[in-house]
Amino acid sequence: KTLRNMWMGVSVFNPLIAIVILHVLPISAIAQSKDFVLSDAAFGMGGSLFAYLVVVDAFLVLSGAVLTSYVGVTGLIHRMTIDGCLPAVLLKNRHGNTRIVFSFFLLCSSILLITHGSLLSLAGVYTISFLGVMSLFAFGNLVLRETRKELKRPYKASLITVILAFLATTTGIVGNMIID
Repeated sequence: KTLRNMWMGVSVFNPLIAIVILHVLPISAIAQSKDFVLSDAAFGMGGSLFAYLVVVDAFLVLSGAVLTSYVGVTGLIHRMTIDGCLPAVLLKNRHGNTRIVFSFFLLCSSILLITHGSLLSLAGVYTISFLGVMSLFAFGNLVLRETRKELKRPYKASLITVILAFLATTTGIVGNMIID
């Protein structure tokens, strides 16, 4: 249900935001302010107060995403360590979660350092990572379809749908790699 609701929300709000921006800003202004186009459009619609409101909202949303990623990666690594997929040193004593959080922080910081803070490069890394995860979901679906046929599934996707999804996400990865 969550993915369906997100899909419906994105299907409605993304085109609406794009249409609003196209009506508020000329194309040349959109091209110039590619990193801050939403706040520039908000400024054009309602002045500096509205722009600040949009920036604060974006900050809160991104902060929530970062906190969610820390909670998610801590639970994932904790579970994978218990399952024996990762070294037990991550959970040796009461500081196990601290090690996981600190390691994740170092990983995230290394991406920032490697890209020298370039927003376009960071966006590319995020895009390729997201498409990679989606490709792995499709690939996992194909593997489970063949190796665990007896597994109960509340939802079923047709084989052609899964293959098309896999091809679409891998095409997206290749396309993003081509544009650097």
